[in-house]
Amino acid sequence: MAANTTTRVALLERMSASIGDWQSLTTSGTGNSGGTTLIDTGLVNLAGGGDDDFCLGWYVRITSGANNGEVRRISIYTQSSTTLTVGQAFSNQVASSVTYELHRYDPVVKLDSITRAAEELFPDLYLSLVDETLVVDDLLSNSDFETFASSAFTNWTAIGSPTLSAETSRVVHGDQSAKLIAASGAIDALDQNLFTAVNINDVEGKTLHFKGWVWASAASAARLQVTFDGSTYTSGSYHAGDDEWEDPDTMYVSAAIPSGATEMTCRCEVSAGQTVYFDNMFAYIDPVHKYTIPSAIRRGPFRVEQQARISRGTGVFLPLGALMSGHRLKLTGKGMLSRPTTDSGTMEVGEEWAGVITSYALMWMFQSLGTNVSQSLVARFQEQSERWDLATRRLMARLGNGMSSPTVDTWRGYAVEEDSSGRYLVFQETR
Repeated sequence: MAANTTTRVALLERMSASIGDWQSLTTSGTGNSGGTTLIDTGLVNLAGGGDDDFCLGWYVRITSGANNGEVRRISIYTQSSTTLTVGQAFSNQVASSVTYELHRYDPVVKLDSITRAAEELFPDLYLSLVDETLVVDDLLSNSDFETFASSAFTNWTAIGSPTLSAETSRVVHGDQSAKLIAASGAIDALDQNLFTAVNINDVEGKTLHFKGWVWASAASAARLQVTFDGSTYTSGSYHAGDDEWEDPDTMYVSAAIPSGATEMTCRCEVSAGQTVYFDNMFAYIDPVHKYTIPSAIRRGPFRVEQQARISRGTGVFLPLGALMSGHRLKLTGKGMLSRPTTDSGTMEVGEEWAGVITSYALMWMFQSLGTNVSQSLVARFQEQSERWDLATRRLMARLGNGMSSPTVDTWRGYAVEEDSSGRYLVFQETR
């Protein structure tokens, strides 16, 4: 685990320990076959463990074995046999050597409170995001093949019977590229039809450019193509086959868009029996001035930079100037902290901010508990909620009232717009 992350179970332990409500134990025997009991001789060593009533109404949270993650409320404690009986049976018999926790307050509510804290403390506490998925003027979707599921690349159509996989060790940009093994005796391909991505009447007579990065070990193993009718193709040059990536200065095809076009398909073609890798593809016609901001960026972007050289795959990013087709944009903004759903899952906070999360979670928990109790307990929970609200404010003030914000562009040739469908980066029409 990195130093600037904290696991969900660590946040739960910290939150529980703050109110003296953390016991981590291990069963010493096997419970009944119905799954309603667990046995632990160590219970007698707890404060009150010699009293049959010491933990009635508390909660058991199993943290290993067949019932991992299940929570049940204790209805009976038998001190003489150190046996806990729960009101609702666990899904399976509770075995010996199973780890579990005891909580006075429902751990499900605690975990929900941690999630609420991460959500409600945003944007003061946030995940710093740097996104490089947008490419200037690009019309393709999933152009760098980062989305792969069920043996297919999202938005791409396999032609023929290729074997497709996501490659993580031979990559130009991002986390993966597309690996395509063509069947023996057949030419296979990956296609993406851009016909619905443009108004075909507006682009007739203009030029479609399709470019990208291609790796092949054999000459004439791969090339790029475009078609506007599904039968006549314009082809780029074949890869030289030098066991290396060839960049968009070499791997490209350009074609005029005819009147009466019925499709506008970009094709990554692989010769029979060959293994080829594709990455960082892009296709463009006219300047694009409006881009959908990735949904993970909730605030910002505060800074937008542009890839300096397209032949480097990623490389250096420079302050925004005139937009250049095919160059990547780097967006820096704020995203939500992760809300882990497993004990080993992590939230992107270190020691100091973990204290703020757990303090706010306690405030939220007691506030929530106070809405569904008898009138005699309302004041008690309200008092606890106010106490932890004050503790949260003090911690936040001591730490500067939130994480430091990203630096902001001094010159902005763009605006951020928003509607019911999403948020957009809109550039000045200067090209």
